[in-house]
Amino acid sequence: MATIIFGDNQGAIALSKNSQFHPRTKHIDIQHNYNRERQDAGDVEFRYIQTAEQVADGLTKSLPREKFNAFREALGVRKVATLEDDARINKGVVTMD
Repeated sequence: MATIIFGDNQGAIALSKNSQFHPRTKHIDIQHNYNRERQDAGDVEFRYIQTAEQVADGLTKSLPREKFNAFREALGVRKVATLEDDARINKGVVTMD
C-alpha cells in the first residue's frame, strides 16, 4: 500500500505523474526524479489538497491566530496551561477551553 502525500502544488503533482509534463522541466533535480520513481514503483501517491486545508502550513508558516488555531486543532495539538492558568483552575475560577 502506497504512502499518501498531500500537497497543494498542482504543478509538482502533475510533474510526478508525467515526466513529459513540459520541455522546461529539464532543470528538475535528482530529488524530484526520485519522487517520480517512488510513485511509479507504487511506494508513494501524491494527492492534491487545497491550500486552506494544508495542515502542515501550521508548522511551516507564520499564520494569523485564527488560522493557526484551526491548524493546531486539526493536528490534535492542545493548548498547554501556564502556571497562572493552573493556579486558577485549581481554585475553580477558570476552565481551559
